[in-house]
Amino acid sequence: MSTQSLNKTLLEVIDKPEIWSENHDLIDSLKSQSKLAKWVSLERNITGCSLNTLKSSADKILNDGFSGIDLRRIGALEAIEQEVAKKLRPKPGTRIALEAKAKEQAVKISALEARNMTLTFFIRELQSIAENAILSSASKESAVRHKRNLDVVHAKLSACGEDSLVVIAELFNEE
Repeated sequence: MSTQSLNKTLLEVIDKPEIWSENHDLIDSLKSQSKLAKWVSLERNITGCSLNTLKSSADKILNDGFSGIDLRRIGALEAIEQEVAKKLRPKPGTRIALEAKAKEQAVKISALEARNMTLTFFIRELQSIAENAILSSASKESAVRHKRNLDVVHAKLSACGEDSLVVIAELFNEE
């Protein structure tokens, strides 16, 4: 009976962590399998036992066995931690909340700058490869066709305001 009560309690914690967010005894017991096995709640008909006893009892009584209990233990702990984090979050519109948002935006901007630099590098590399392909083209017609395609790419980059990415090189002299 204790194993079923424990399972039911874990499901309740996952569903309504706000009720359990102040129960430090439960929170502490959710941190490890052995602590959970030893957790006692008389009002919920849960008695403490050894971890091996809980494992064998759960394997006999529950469809998903002890692994299910353990997954629910982890889920309950995460649910409570998220609930506690919500309470600690600053209220929107306050100076602290705005400072936190500014820091978060700065991190995102840094990531975007790094990505932009990487993409710029790859665009220039691809242009270089395209220019080499045009120069080594077997026929004059295919070289002209490839050059036209590269010019279209350059025009599109310019139209997007990315003039700094347009690398125009004299690929071959017109006769």
